[in-house]
Amino acid sequence: TATYAFASLAIVSYFYGFGTAKYLPIVKTTSIVILVFIILRHIAYQHKKKKKVTTKLSWYITVFLININSVCFSLILNLATFESQLTSIHYAVVATLLTGLIATSIITLSYFPIIFLPFQILIIFPQIAIVTYFQNTTNSNYIPLIILYVIYFLYQMKQFRIYRGDLIARFNYQLDLEEKNKELEK
Repeated sequence: TATYAFASLAIVSYFYGFGTAKYLPIVKTTSIVILVFIILRHIAYQHKKKKKVTTKLSWYITVFLININSVCFSLILNLATFESQLTSIHYAVVATLLTGLIATSIITLSYFPIIFLPFQILIIFPQIAIVTYFQNTTNSNYIPLIILYVIYFLYQMKQFRIYRGDLIARFNYQLDLEEKNKELEK
């Protein structure tokens, strides 16, 4: 499902461009790169599914492809944020999209810290840097937005720890049940 969602977002990014003009060639090229990596990830997934086993190499390839996806989406959304100078409807679209991506990642990515943490950092920290830049170079007060992003990041980290702890507890409980079932069978 995430593959189709990200593919759709890449296609939307290619055609919509988030109002970029100056960075539109980069946005379009990056959208194509995302689609290529999504296709590669899908092929790798089908291969793993067919073999019914995940090797260390295939796992590292999957992690690499997902993290490249994160880098690319971060580039697109942060270029759009920078070009919009935090003032257009396009920035509102980017901010809404960022919020959705960050919020859903707690469910889709928190199984794996090696994917979740880079995604969070790549999405939020450049936004904080861009907003801080405009805070320092314009007469606008963006401090509340900076604080909001920082709070959002800290909240995500707290939720990650809680969600991850629950996952581990459930997994351990399931292992205990399986062991007890084996003992009962004996």
